[in-house]
Amino acid sequence: MVQQSPGSLVQYQASGTSLPPWPAVICTDDMAPTEMQRTRPNGYFYVTLVLLLDERFEFHWARTSELGEYDPFAPYENEEIVASTPRLGDAYEMANNALEAGFTLDDWRDRVNQRSVESDSCSDSDESDDDSEMQWALRASQEDYDRQHSHNRKRTLSPPKPARDSRSRITVIPRKDKETAHTDRPSRATQSNHSRTIPDNYSDFLTSRSPARPPPLLISEVASSSLPSPVLPSRLGRCDTPIDLTDDTSSQQPTANQSAPTSTNAPNRTSFQQNSFLDRTLGGLGRSFREPKSDTVDGELSQSKEFVQIPVGPDGVVSTLAKACVWNRKYWLDVRFGVNHFDLNDDGIFELQHPGLPEIDPDDFVFAAEYLESSDFGHRNPRDGDDDQMQEAFVQCIAAWGVAEKLCMHDLMDHIVEKLERHIEPELMAVVIFAAQIYEAEETPLPSQMRLKDYLATYIAQNWWIYVGDDHLSGPFIERLKTLPELERDIYARRLVALNERLNDAGDGPENGEMGLG
Repeated sequence: MVQQSPGSLVQYQASGTSLPPWPAVICTDDMAPTEMQRTRPNGYFYVTLVLLLDERFEFHWARTSELGEYDPFAPYENEEIVASTPRLGDAYEMANNALEAGFTLDDWRDRVNQRSVESDSCSDSDESDDDSEMQWALRASQEDYDRQHSHNRKRTLSPPKPARDSRSRITVIPRKDKETAHTDRPSRATQSNHSRTIPDNYSDFLTSRSPARPPPLLISEVASSSLPSPVLPSRLGRCDTPIDLTDDTSSQQPTANQSAPTSTNAPNRTSFQQNSFLDRTLGGLGRSFREPKSDTVDGELSQSKEFVQIPVGPDGVVSTLAKACVWNRKYWLDVRFGVNHFDLNDDGIFELQHPGLPEIDPDDFVFAAEYLESSDFGHRNPRDGDDDQMQEAFVQCIAAWGVAEKLCMHDLMDHIVEKLERHIEPELMAVVIFAAQIYEAEETPLPSQMRLKDYLATYIAQNWWIYVGDDHLSGPFIERLKTLPELERDIYARRLVALNERLNDAGDGPENGEMGLG
């Protein structure tokens, strides 16, 4: 599982790309450039700031499902992939050296700041040329202005009147002020660093592009305005401690209206139980992620009414979500039917008190919480990834479904079925395991539950001859099917439709395993 504490190494792979994972470092939000902080995706606990290890040190917002555990042996196990990807080998070398040296978050912060200062010094010569050209233009304009006024004085023999239009006047900065003006101007490389982000397809890793030239500034504005410092924000007198989903404590994050930041202590971390559905049923397939720990909230949670605590599992492991993410869910709060699962706890903060929460494993609840915040969970586009990502996405759906059933989350159940139908091609045996779980459950009258049964039975019917003819699948499949008469009936019903279509269509060939061919 990924230990997403600030300063730890991970492997980042953006959703929807087939490029290999890239070594990265978990960072706190205050390390991001100012402009990048404004583009932070929605979600308090499932978005993490990562620093991709490269000669340019670039930041990116990453979701939990896009992060995997760092493997220092990856460059040796995948030599061809590393060799064919520009700068990936150097990135792994940098990461392994840092791992051996025991780098902390402060060490990475210093490296980023040092790299920013070096970039600024390299661009000083270019800035000097720009200032020289501007001074030359200003002097030429001043000489032309003096010639025009000198001609007017000779013709009228009277003192010239002051110009009324301020736009025609140009303020000239003496040569002695040039150094001051140059010092206040941010370098081009600095402005590029402040707006630099990594696109999902890593296009910046594979192509090089020169930084954009900053817009021209008026000399009078340079002298009168205060421009941002070219160096990345230094560490303030506080610690951006991540919220641990396994603890009921939280850290603080200064808001825009606060003039001074506050400091908090890091929460005590307790591990989640390692007996979730994914580990119990499928041996931990797809457990390349865990709950993120880089998010902060404003103020003391014990005094806040904008957040809701959710105790999960038999031990009541507390997850904290924004009130806006859970308050509009009618299956938890509907005054028309007297439904209300929220109440104030002893600390004065709202708490979700649902009878199904003690039966849920905290590892599985991660997906439901991510859906509450972002209307999706896990791998967003598994068809665009490799086979492992596809199977991980299916396992994520299994875990999320169990949570949705226990908490009566009808919208999440509908979303899972749609995701299975549109985006996922699961393994054959995984479908049988999931079908057994669904068909062994009690009565399922909800539309989403009926849709899921239809999806599972249809998938098995479509691959009927593969299940029966495969030496490894046939035995366990037949034994499991004998204990599920309802599933067997639904499969035969769909097989019967396909066979009738085959008999009515003389042009169909012999049966080859696809449902449409009998």
